[in-house]
Amino acid sequence: MNFIRYFILAGLLSLLTACAQIHPPETLGERAETPECINYRNMMTAPMPPAAMERLRQACRESGPDIRAHVERTLIIMYDGTRQDSVQQVLAAAEQYGAEVLYQLNVVKAIALRMPEGQDVDQAMVHFRQLPGVLSVERDQVMQVQPVPAGPAS
Repeated sequence: MNFIRYFILAGLLSLLTACAQIHPPETLGERAETPECINYRNMMTAPMPPAAMERLRQACRESGPDIRAHVERTLIIMYDGTRQDSVQQVLAAAEQYGAEVLYQLNVVKAIALRMPEGQDVDQAMVHFRQLPGVLSVERDQVMQVQPVPAGPAS
C-alpha cells in the first residue's frame, strides 16, 4: 500500500511542479520559445543526417540562456508529513548549504531548493537523503510538451 501511495504522490508532485511557475519567464530566458529551438523541436523526428541535427541543436542552445542550467541545481525533496521535525530538518540543512527555498508544497509534503553555485549538487542530494523523514531527493527536470495536431471533428 505504501508503494502505491508513493507513486501516486510522485505523480502528483510531477503534475504540480510542471504546472507551477517558480520564476518569471524573463529569468529563465524563455529559451524554449526562440525560433531556433522551435525549429529544432519541429525537426527532431525528421530523417536528417546526425551532423545537421547537431547543428540545429547547437543553434537552439546558443539562442538564449540555458534553462537546464537553472534546473540542474534545483532539488525536489519529498518528506514524511507525519513527522513534526522533517520539514524543519530539511530547511535547516538548506540554510547550511546556502540553498534558496523556491517553493514548499504542503499537500504532497515537498520542498524545492536551488543549490548555490560552487556546491556539489550530488553531494547535497546524498546529504538530504540521510535526513530523518526524507522520502526522496530528485533533481528537477524540464519536459517539453509537443503540440498535438487537431484531428477531424467528430
